[in-house]
Amino acid sequence: YALFERIKRFVLQRRRGKQYLTTMEAFLVGAVAKAFATIVTFPAIRARVVQNTWPKQVKKAKKMGVNVAETPGGFVETMKFILKTEGNAGLYSGLAPALIKGVSNAAIMLALKEKIYETVNRILLRSKSLKPTA
Repeated sequence: YALFERIKRFVLQRRRGKQYLTTMEAFLVGAVAKAFATIVTFPAIRARVVQNTWPKQVKKAKKMGVNVAETPGGFVETMKFILKTEGNAGLYSGLAPALIKGVSNAAIMLALKEKIYETVNRILLRSKSLKPTA
């Protein structure tokens, strides 16, 4: 969300005089922000998945001839395990489905949020400009 707001601010500054993103702009900014966040955080997510499926990982490693502990270590040990058994690509194994699901959901959600925000602001501004007659 923070990255979305930063990109949004950048886009709006480039388009002087505009206060709100169009629906398509909000969708695209949301997609870019979520994709970036997912790519950056995915190795940590992948490590957590490996830790949660440790017994299966141990069997797989032993078949490959890699000696590993029967119980999972911490985050760093898990990352080393992934690198040892799957290489660098292993840190991003399963990224494509995560991107497809996460990016589309976030893009739609953030586009809707922006349209709701814009509508509420316009209603509030309109109601403030109407002065009650007494």
